[in-house]
Amino acid sequence: MKKENIEDKIVLTLNASEISQIITCLDFYSRIWIGQYLEIDNEMLWIKEDISRSDSEIAVTPFFREIRKRVLPKLEESLHSSYGIFSYDIDVHAGIAYDLQQVIRYTQAWFVNPEGGWTVDYGSPLQANKEISLANAECNRVYDKLFMKLTLTDPVQLSVLQDAIKIYQCLLQDKIRELFTYYTKDEEALRFAERVEKYYKKFKVEDRCKESIKKFLKLRV
Repeated sequence: MKKENIEDKIVLTLNASEISQIITCLDFYSRIWIGQYLEIDNEMLWIKEDISRSDSEIAVTPFFREIRKRVLPKLEESLHSSYGIFSYDIDVHAGIAYDLQQVIRYTQAWFVNPEGGWTVDYGSPLQANKEISLANAECNRVYDKLFMKLTLTDPVQLSVLQDAIKIYQCLLQDKIRELFTYYTKDEEALRFAERVEKYYKKFKVEDRCKESIKKFLKLRV
């Protein structure tokens, strides 16, 4: 990934792999902001060996509920509920991450298939955060390889992108307590996050995921 300043704007040049990785990071980042804590468990079910959904949810759900009571007290107790991304009750950074993700997804989809399609990738970005202008993205091919030039309109977008990458890397390294420090300073909530971390650390990483994890851990902005 290449980062440069052009006319007082931050411009990132991403290859196809980085585009996919950043979409994943931004999506996960915003989901945790709106209270979808079971996304952590969903990721772990894919990454870890010998972990079952039923056993895992039983083990971590009580701790996630306790964290949400402290971080997002207005939400219902059920972890299957969450705020909508357009809710006024969510942190502004969630909307910024969502907006970045949408711009990147739509731009890539239309470039790869100019005739469009039926999936959500081919819609128009719906802006969740109205205070910051949407980033601008352009795709091109160099020797048949896809690249994207992403022009940020505000420095906070870069900060959100950097945090999203770090948070997803925390997830991949079983650092659940550190992951939640990006969302709360409540020590009691972080103690419950440590309990979640202890549970997931018991399981080994699937062989099929090891190479992908290595690539994610090298991602920098």
